[in-house]
Amino acid sequence: MSRRRLLLPLAGLGLIGLGALSGVLAGRDHLVLWILRDRLPAFGLPVIEAQSLHLGATSLTASGVSLENGQTTIARLEAAFTPQGLIGGRIDSLTLDDVTSAGWPAAGVGPLRGSARAEDLGWSGGQITARLAADLHLDRLVFGTDDAPPAEGDAPSATTGGLVVEDIGLKVLGPLSWNRLSGAVVGDGLATTLGDARLLTAGGPVILTAVEGMVSGQIPPSATVPLTLALTTGQIEGLDIKADGLSGPLVFSDQGPSGALTARLTRLPGDEKPRAPLTLALSVDAQAGEGGRLPITAHLGDKSGRLAVVVKGEMTPDTSAGQIKLAAKPMTFKAGALQPGDLHGVLNGLGPVAGTLAAKGNLSWDDKGVSENVQILLKDIDAVVQGIPLSGLNGVLRLDQLWPPAGPMQEASVAAIDLGVPLTALTLRYRPDGKGALRVETASLTLAGGRVSTGALRVPLAGGRMTIPLTIERVGLADLAALVKLDGLTAEGSLSGTVPLRLEPDGGVWIDNASLTSDAPGLLRYRPPSPPTTLAQGNQGVALLLLALDNFHYQSLGLTVNGPSSAKLTLGLRVQGANPDLYDGYPVDLNVTLNGALAQLVRSNLQTYAIPDRIRENMDQFMDSLRQIEGGG
Repeated sequence: MSRRRLLLPLAGLGLIGLGALSGVLAGRDHLVLWILRDRLPAFGLPVIEAQSLHLGATSLTASGVSLENGQTTIARLEAAFTPQGLIGGRIDSLTLDDVTSAGWPAAGVGPLRGSARAEDLGWSGGQITARLAADLHLDRLVFGTDDAPPAEGDAPSATTGGLVVEDIGLKVLGPLSWNRLSGAVVGDGLATTLGDARLLTAGGPVILTAVEGMVSGQIPPSATVPLTLALTTGQIEGLDIKADGLSGPLVFSDQGPSGALTARLTRLPGDEKPRAPLTLALSVDAQAGEGGRLPITAHLGDKSGRLAVVVKGEMTPDTSAGQIKLAAKPMTFKAGALQPGDLHGVLNGLGPVAGTLAAKGNLSWDDKGVSENVQILLKDIDAVVQGIPLSGLNGVLRLDQLWPPAGPMQEASVAAIDLGVPLTALTLRYRPDGKGALRVETASLTLAGGRVSTGALRVPLAGGRMTIPLTIERVGLADLAALVKLDGLTAEGSLSGTVPLRLEPDGGVWIDNASLTSDAPGLLRYRPPSPPTTLAQGNQGVALLLLALDNFHYQSLGLTVNGPSSAKLTLGLRVQGANPDLYDGYPVDLNVTLNGALAQLVRSNLQTYAIPDRIRENMDQFMDSLRQIEGGG
């Protein structure tokens, strides 16, 4: 059964006016019933029955009305007219209360209920017109298919080919006409409010609320007379996405939907923190599609124009299958300007970020699942991650699942990490595990000319307390001595040992009982231009200490480090050896506690840092392919 049956009850009830006129002339209500039951089929209309009916000179009241053998029922019907109007083919008003219908499955219409009022209803030459005010609830509606809608509670079939909408609360107000011969319903400026509805997609339900607009055109649409829905506002929530301000025209023709919509995205998948809305512009052009697929283009940005993401692709009308490509042009982060939190709420906690980011990728889906392949270029990124300052982050992040992030084993480099110890030239092998963490396989850095490494780690993306055990190999004593900022202190040799780092939920980084020992005998000298006041005023033992440190040849040296990286650290120094110029090299065992900051060496090491060749090569390949996408290749 075609969609024109949606308006058949209204047309048939219009002809009730003809029966009413006959009743007035004959003075018998049963004549009206005879017309409803026996004469309407001659006009190609369904049989109408009523349990009770009362006919007056200018009104008709009926109750227990049923159409199509009870498929549609109307609890109460009231019609107002004049004899002259009936003769001219017009009814002043028609009110239908408590309408229920089993729907028209062949036309994709599920069960419906509601009420309606038609004013100035008339018919002429097979054309029925009225000004309609309807408040309806449709259980299910299917667009773009000749198949019956799936049973209630069932997911849409991958072979349905249509778009399924459920639990539709709909209000319509405006002029409407129906051509009995063609079956076409034509609206001309129908004010339409979609109070709520649930759109079924391959990824899950999408809830539509407070959608308003104007409807014009023909149902069913054709190539010459399409159906146009001009949206003025609306909200969408589903698939972990929220949007409001939905507006723009949608045009439905016999080839499918076309149009351009805009909206404000207030939530993206994985968003947990507040974020500034993004603007979305989505266009669909059914006429340009091939093989029944709809070409789609989307532009995602912010009000400032600093963010620009382009998405191009195609999908089936029921969204069950499709593919898209995305490209985000290089964007520059600066303090007080564009920040990662503008892209995604989960990135709000990074603090001020500087550097460049770009992205590209492919996304496809069908009844077998979803395939994602996204690459994100990170170039010269300076940021604070979980309280840890990073400088010069470079690499290409590869993801085969956007959220929670998942991807293969890959590499990145960081020029420096300020953990209170001078960690520079980091090369990291890691993978996002798809469970909210980074799995680090190995990490290799430099510290004061030596090597620092760590084994396998799990780093939660959401932060939290964790310990990172660092293995230290042959760090230079000369560089470490320079960190103490004690004039006249120099040293020779190297140290090895362990540095346990503790990361706190508040972003604090602590060094807990780091222990380093000398790899071989070496030299320690303290020759200040003038001794510090506390030493100059010391006793004879302090004077002896200064003499010993003037040229101290140690046999063993041990260093302990404790404290927060953001403040001064406490360094414990124990050395065993002798000054050959003092008491003929008499053996001395010294224990000294010093305080100092380690951050300066981090900054000084940046001047000689270079991105590893293999990581630089990946970044260059990324930019080449991004230019091809932007150019339409």
